Amino acid sequence: MFRKLAFILFFLLTCQAAVLPVCSAAINTAKLSQEAAWISLDLPLEQRKQIDAIIADTLKEASLNGSPTVKTLDFSQMYALSSYLNEVSDIRETISDRIMQVLTPQQRRQMQAQLDKKKSYNDQTTALLMTLNLTDKQQLLIINSLLQCQRQALAIVANQKLSWEDRRKKLEKSNPLRLVSRILTKAQLTDMTIWSKM
Repeated sequence: MFRKLAFILFFLLTCQAAVLPVCSAAINTAKLSQEAAWISLDLPLEQRKQIDAIIADTLKEASLNGSPTVKTLDFSQMYALSSYLNEVSDIRETISDRIMQVLTPQQRRQMQAQLDKKKSYNDQTTALLMTLNLTDKQQLLIINSLLQCQRQALAIVANQKLSWEDRRKKLEKSNPLRLVSRILTKAQLTDMTIWSKM
């Protein structure tokens, strides 16, 4: 069961956009998430419009069906979830690649640096969660909480009615690990806080 969760968390955290506060510790990856990276650079209006169009067109082309709600940790549910997450990952890669094409070389380097930092933080956060001895019930609650945050992040970034600044603020308010921390025992929270300060 633990390996299943680690696999799912890897994909989910790769797709997350959030500030990740854990008790008093805070791992701030809000500005380093893939979605946030797409709208993070200080770009002229014309480039912003191009990026908004890329996001909207790619999501429309993908016609991504709603994310599943995971009710059990059995093979069929995990397989369906991993298929969905692979599809989301492909969509994100497509959007990132298309955005890179409208950026200048300097802007590409800035965005790539952000994406590299995001991956490093995501790896650390995944490792942190893997150190906890989670029950099956906790694993299900965590998976579904992270899926909820994932849906919100995509919806926020795609919402062209909001300015980039407003979208950034909304992304920063998304807190998947705050949801996760509500699920953990006191001992797990303590372990998580200690680990996150290392």
